[in-house]
Amino acid sequence: MINLLAREKDRYEELINGMPEYLENSPGAHHAELFMEMSGAQPGDSVLDAGCCSGKGGVALSELGLDVTLQDITPVGLRDQALELPFIEGSVWETCTPSVFDWVYCTDVMEHIPTEFVMLTLDRLCRRALKGAFFTISLQPDQFGVYIGEPLHLTVQPYVWWRERLKDVTTLRDKRDFLATGIYLTNGQS
Repeated sequence: MINLLAREKDRYEELINGMPEYLENSPGAHHAELFMEMSGAQPGDSVLDAGCCSGKGGVALSELGLDVTLQDITPVGLRDQALELPFIEGSVWETCTPSVFDWVYCTDVMEHIPTEFVMLTLDRLCRRALKGAFFTISLQPDQFGVYIGEPLHLTVQPYVWWRERLKDVTTLRDKRDFLATGIYLTNGQS
């Protein structure tokens, strides 16, 4: 698994360093208010922004009053205010710390996970969430993989496929099919 981790880290660092435009789009920032609406999260709740990339999503959550910790395979993409937030370096399928959070916030990440690690990742992320986990998952191939000569979206599956995988590891509280993106909110461990 170490070779896979090193390979994934190298791929994203190459992309971020060679094509900073990759960091411009931030589904995490765009979905922060939808997360608040769907989850009922309250100011002061702790949140793990799992697979944070630039950290813009975590910053948006922090501005809404949440206590945010960022996690990603590399800190290279972190920008501006995100550098001020706590950061855990590691893949989302690893248990990097024994910490649990009120919420796990995972946007535009799961489609990047190698298919053989999808169930492990969903299980580990959901186990870290006391109140629930929020996922937005792209259902389409990526546009940036061309830059490095291979796709970044390694698990492109339909909305129902992702819904069933989540139901295998937890209970869904809410789900929404936005055609190009699936949105899923799970129950937590408490």
